Amino acid sequence: MVRYAVLKGHYELEKTIGCGGFAKVKLAMHTLTGEKVAIKIMEKAQLGVSTFMLINYELSRNAVF
Repeated sequence: MVRYAVLKGHYELEKTIGCGGFAKVKLAMHTLTGEKVAIKIMEKAQLGVSTFMLINYELSRNAVF
């Protein structure tokens, strides 16, 4: 069983490169391109409203267009 089903077929998780209060950061490889990326994984059940606000802020500051 794949722990993070949403990533199945898209990314191969390699190792944990960071850990924080509400997230883990994993090194991963895109299965089609081979590009190395960092993926932040959060357990939604553990997140509160204030945490969602922080996440939205972080996403808006780091968005790649």
